[in-house]
Amino acid sequence: MDDTRSLARAEALVELRRYAEAESLLGHVLAARPDDHRAWCVLALVHDGLGQAARMLEAANRAVALAPEEEWGHRLASIALARLRQLEEAVRAAGEAVRLDPNGWRTHVQYSLVAAQVPRLAQDAYRAAQRAAELAPHSSDAHFALGLTSDATGRHEEVAEHYRQALRLDPEHVNALNNVTNLERGTRLGSKAAGYARALRADPSAAVPRENLELMAGQFLLHLTGIAAVALVACGGGRRGGPAARVLRGPSDGRGAAGGGGRRLRHQGAAGRAGGSAALPAVPGGPRRGPPGDAAAHARVPGRRRSRRRRPVGRRGGCRRAPSPRPAGDLGRGRPVRPSPRLTPAFS
Repeated sequence: MDDTRSLARAEALVELRRYAEAESLLGHVLAARPDDHRAWCVLALVHDGLGQAARMLEAANRAVALAPEEEWGHRLASIALARLRQLEEAVRAAGEAVRLDPNGWRTHVQYSLVAAQVPRLAQDAYRAAQRAAELAPHSSDAHFALGLTSDATGRHEEVAEHYRQALRLDPEHVNALNNVTNLERGTRLGSKAAGYARALRADPSAAVPRENLELMAGQFLLHLTGIAAVALVACGGGRRGGPAARVLRGPSDGRGAAGGGGRRLRHQGAAGRAGGSAALPAVPGGPRRGPPGDAAAHARVPGRRRSRRRRPVGRRGGCRRAPSPRPAGDLGRGRPVRPSPRLTPAFS
């Protein structure tokens, strides 16, 4: 197989995410043609697919050194620098790619993605995304960039529609799938988890949807733990002498309580009431009224047997109905879900 065919095969392997095979093939190509800048660009894509941002930057810089007038090397260098969180340098490399190819929509997309992460350049990023959409209205990446930059510039009413347009053009756009799922408020945890799982099916190597899916799993476990704890306390507190009831009543409940003089005091809330007056109501021949702290006001009625039967608490069976859970889609507490600003770089 000649070097040209080997390079084309390596590009096809990258498209299929078979990065290890592509890297092996590119080793033979570059051994025979070390000055082939396109082979270095494809190698940069391989390193990106393998999560090796530093090696991606080295390969992109080799491509730039061999062909400084070609935008692809600069654009790949910008992607690598953004992965390394060197945003100012990433913006400069993307700007150079735009200068070299002002009519290429990919250069405007890359500039918009990195500039959106620098607050002072948010408006420039939005204009670059608009230009990309004008040059390539059928590009899902261009509409994704519009959604990301709309969010960065406060145009929140536009964000969801741009992501949905990207998904109409490419239903498996992993970054749009992740970010549109982030926008779903008030939905159940299962629905949001399904959105992140769909993004992972589109690209199993995508890190951000995986992190968000793990976050959903943690939220779900906390949700179940909270419900179980409430149900346990409610069920235990609804039975006389149950473990939760003994904990809630404390040592002062029952006969021989301090200040009771051997009389059985009425425990506030023991019959399942949350409030009300502490004094007993007046009954014929019953105790006199008095202040809540007056023991005579709570004396047992002579000749009247006090019922030991307790009023059922909540629902039948003595178990209180668990409170409505917190809306599952509300992630205001804890670590928030992450948006996905990155794209898999395409061939020029």
